This record gives sequence, C-alpha cells and structure tokens, in this order.
Amino acid sequence: MKPTSGVDAFVRRCLAEGNAAGHLSDVEQRKLVSFAERSAADLEVLHGSRELVHADFNPKNLLVRHDDGRWVVAAVLDWEFAFSSAPLFDVGNMLGDPRPAAFTDGFLTGFRDAGGALPTNWHQLSRALDLYSLADLPTRPVDHRYFRRAVERIRELVAS
Repeated sequence: MKPTSGVDAFVRRCLAEGNAAGHLSDVEQRKLVSFAERSAADLEVLHGSRELVHADFNPKNLLVRHDDGRWVVAAVLDWEFAFSSAPLFDVGNMLGDPRPAAFTDGFLTGFRDAGGALPTNWHQLSRALDLYSLADLPTRPVDHRYFRRAVERIRELVAS
C-alpha cells in the first residue's frame, strides 16, 4: 500500500482490530469508513509524493526560541515515525486538533514560506491523510493517553 492510498482499508482494519467497539457506536464507525472511502479518491493526486514526513508533527514535538523579536523553530523532536510521502501528512497532523486562528495562519504562512505547496483543497487532503493517525490511535489500549482524545476527534469529524 502506498502511503497516500488505501486509507479506507486502513480505517476498516483499525476499527476491526482495535478497541473502537464500545467507544464508538456502529453508526460512528460506519460514518468514519464512509468518510475514508470518499477521501480515498481525492488522495490519488498525491500519489508519487516523496518528501520527508515527520508523521507526529505537532506542538509537543517542537522546540522554539525567541530570536530577534519573533519565535522560531529551534528543533523538531521525535522522528521515529518518519517516512517519505506527501508533506500534507504533517499539515493534517499539526492542524488535526482545533487551533487558534493565529496559530493556523502562522503555521500555514511558515509552511508556504519554507517552500511547502498547498493545493486549493489542502484542507480536505490533509484531513484525509490525518485519518491514518486518527484511526490508528483507537487500536491502542483504552487507557493510552491519546485514546479518548482520538475517539472525541473521530466523533467531531463524523458529526461535521
């Protein structure tokens, strides 16, 4: 499976093999699979992308410093999940949780300024790619520190 395809099969497998039962209703699970199926075709435009993807790109893995009156990223931590694919994986991961508008705007400006390309449907594509991370979390034990948050995010996603 290419990292930009098969999201629907991946979501189905995570729901079947994970701990979603009892935490997500059958309706919520069906809606998540339906979202993944609709997203799968959209992701084909990213086939063949080969750039470094962090795969756990979020504020807890960034070190920043104040430099000449502005905050700059000093280091990116935790590269154990890194792979080669579409950088929109990291966009989806960073913006998967609700963020203040100023954070989102600043992140997107920095992404573009550093050479990142954002297609017109970047939000849709990055949300679809974030399904890989989001669907994987409920395969963890229910007492895992991110299990409940993943269930909440899935509920928010399928409700919208």
